[in-house]
Amino acid sequence: MAAHYRIPVGFQSQLVAVLVAALALNYPTQTQISTPPRRTVTIEKRSVVRLLSRTSVTSQDATVGDRIVFGLAVPLAASDGTVVLPAGSLIYGRITKVARARKNCKPGKLAWKFEAARAPDGSTIALRPARGYPMVQKGRLTESQSVGDKIRAVPKQVLATAIVVVFLPFFIAWGKADKGPSPPCNGKPGSDEMLHVGELRYAAVSKNVRVVIPQGRVAQP
Repeated sequence: MAAHYRIPVGFQSQLVAVLVAALALNYPTQTQISTPPRRTVTIEKRSVVRLLSRTSVTSQDATVGDRIVFGLAVPLAASDGTVVLPAGSLIYGRITKVARARKNCKPGKLAWKFEAARAPDGSTIALRPARGYPMVQKGRLTESQSVGDKIRAVPKQVLATAIVVVFLPFFIAWGKADKGPSPPCNGKPGSDEMLHVGELRYAAVSKNVRVVIPQGRVAQP
């Protein structure tokens, strides 16, 4: 009759403990392998942000504090072309000033500021409005169109102001002679400023932002 060999109870406990320890040591290694490598990119100050309005608002019915919504018309990219926020990402703003249209053809006015956008790593991207079509050079606002930037060339500014003051009366007289008398308003109300759905507007990045992104994120063609 064949003899049956039994593993001692104490040895069984030791064997189980060794197996559990081996699995515990192996788990962090698997986690590290599955985590993609990351790198840091920079969104440069004055980078142009093209936005399409998703909100319709007018100076007639807007209220200070109202929220407005925009979507990125094109991706927001870092300086090396890596896409940080894809097209369609939502950007929010708040109405900061409302002036109703008034009699004597005085137009209504709207003003707003943008809330900071959020990069995938949680970094904040501060934005500021850029009125009209900005002068763009390599995807960035030129110095002359940098909203809120301090003017460093003070002597040049003083000289330009002096020239304008000297020649201003001549420009005014020439303008009146060229355009002729303006048509009477007859007390009519002015036009309200409007922001339509799908309207293209511009913003600019307020300061350099460093963003950590996955290594595999591709750049724009």
